Amino acid sequence: MVPATVTAPFATVAPTEDPALDSPSLIETALEPVGQAAQPRLRLDRGGVLHLAWLDVQGNVARLLYRQWTETQGWTDIEVWQTWEGSRPLQWDMALDGSDVPHAMWSTPGRSRCCAGAGRA
Repeated sequence: MVPATVTAPFATVAPTEDPALDSPSLIETALEPVGQAAQPRLRLDRGGVLHLAWLDVQGNVARLLYRQWTETQGWTDIEVWQTWEGSRPLQWDMALDGSDVPHAMWSTPGRSRCCAGAGRA
């Protein structure tokens, strides 16, 4: 059952009535990892766009990957937001700012970092 509202870190949005968004296959299809997909983060913005970020681990390389979904265009191509060789983040998360722009924050041994995300390198 879909809740009455979904509260995100910076926005409260009404749920969608689209049953496809309740389907696990929507997320499973989006992850398309090369290695092992881990720790997905999913955020819904006020315009109904789904933002998905996750870690993709292959051997000693971890990558933070991102893509978004809209009802009219489906999933976008996968973007690589960050790559770590020989390590991976201890903790990480993704949030939408007040303009619905996604940002990722993470910490690695001895360091914290913000941000990767739309329009950032």
